[in-house]
Amino acid sequence: MIDGEEVWSMCDIVFMRIEYERREHSASLAREQGLTPMEAQRVENIQLASEGLLNVRGFHVALETFCNSSPEENLASTNVLIRSLAMFDRRVGKRRLQAIDIDSEHEKVRLFHALRCEAEGMVGVAGSENR
Repeated sequence: MIDGEEVWSMCDIVFMRIEYERREHSASLAREQGLTPMEAQRVENIQLASEGLLNVRGFHVALETFCNSSPEENLASTNVLIRSLAMFDRRVGKRRLQAIDIDSEHEKVRLFHALRCEAEGMVGVAGSENR
């Protein structure tokens, strides 16, 4: 929570509901690309992660990936959580923070970027006023 507002929910029940709503898409993906249902579900879960939707297991996988990757890999990740956490990585310096094209990022990445810029005292950095 930030300022009393929930920023990220990784509730398994919510995730399962969204996953269930998209099962038609997974089934058609499996048919079109010749994937097994399990492979299609994996592709769909990657898509959900790129939209910032994770369950608890997805959170743990993303956190492990984040911890075992370089800052460059984290900033280039398709996973929104990994890119968001990269904003707090001390290996990402002020110059790199300033160079990030934050306008094209997911809203959660922009929020984490703004928090980091605020903590670093970086006034006037694009995106830091979005909070």
